Amino acid sequence: MSQPLFRAEAVTHRGEAVGDAGDVVRLDADWTRWAYWIVLALLLAGVTFALCASVRQYAAGPAVVRVEGKTIVSARGEGTVERLLVDPGRKVAAGDPLVEFSAEQEVAELARVDEELELLLLRVLRDPADQAARQALTSLRAQRDLASTRREQRIVRAPRAGLVSDVRVRPGQFVRTGEFLISLVDDSATLSLIALLPGQYRPFVKPGRKLRFELEGFQHQRISLDVDAVGDEVIGPAEAKRLLGPEVADAFELSGALFVVRAKIPRREFSSQGRQYSYSDGLRGRAEVWVRSERVSVLLVPALRALYEHVD
Repeated sequence: MSQPLFRAEAVTHRGEAVGDAGDVVRLDADWTRWAYWIVLALLLAGVTFALCASVRQYAAGPAVVRVEGKTIVSARGEGTVERLLVDPGRKVAAGDPLVEFSAEQEVAELARVDEELELLLLRVLRDPADQAARQALTSLRAQRDLASTRREQRIVRAPRAGLVSDVRVRPGQFVRTGEFLISLVDDSATLSLIALLPGQYRPFVKPGRKLRFELEGFQHQRISLDVDAVGDEVIGPAEAKRLLGPEVADAFELSGALFVVRAKIPRREFSSQGRQYSYSDGLRGRAEVWVRSERVSVLLVPALRALYEHVD
């Protein structure tokens, strides 16, 4: 005997629910009309925004704070540092000793000449008519002057008055000719910002443009400066590092064509989160300069640029 197609319970329920059958679904057309006009308005607003609104483009790159009026004292010869005669923050006058190098040979030579000179002086005093002693005395005096000069050259002196801001050597360190020893800052020294921006933006940047600078470690803390000078040439990374100076150049990884922008920093201090900080030579950050504005429609459809240029 075959099984029924539907269960008895389902057939019974269907018979009892015949009078409760639903009606045709009816939709209200008002919301569709409102949706149509809303979508149309949004579309027109988007087109208007794309045609009229513009987006600013910025040239951005690394920047460093430099002290203008700083004097770098370098080693005039190689040798081992014997003593440091100054500390950072000390004021010195022109000619004050800064660093003394080991001078064992020079001191020994000077002592030898002084001893011989003293003996010759006694010889001349005993016999003023001794011409050989007088000639030897003249020669020894010249030798003493030379030995004294060599001894003096082992002492590095301040070329000008200023404040000792940075000491890069320590006693016992071997230093080669031309290496950085000490930096001196003049009382009238000023602060400037050197920024390296991508070379393709050079035609757009002129003196007087606004530059925004953000120091490393102080995110969202920007200062606005006026561009003071713009480099005439687009240069490579090696030349850019040379302009930055050997003491900070190694801290930058540069690539591509660059041009230099300079701006004056009017104050020696800046504030962040209610606290005051001082600018220091070599502080790094990021700079950006507004170069041009581009319509949104051109960014979406680059071919429209020619049309706008023709209309303008």
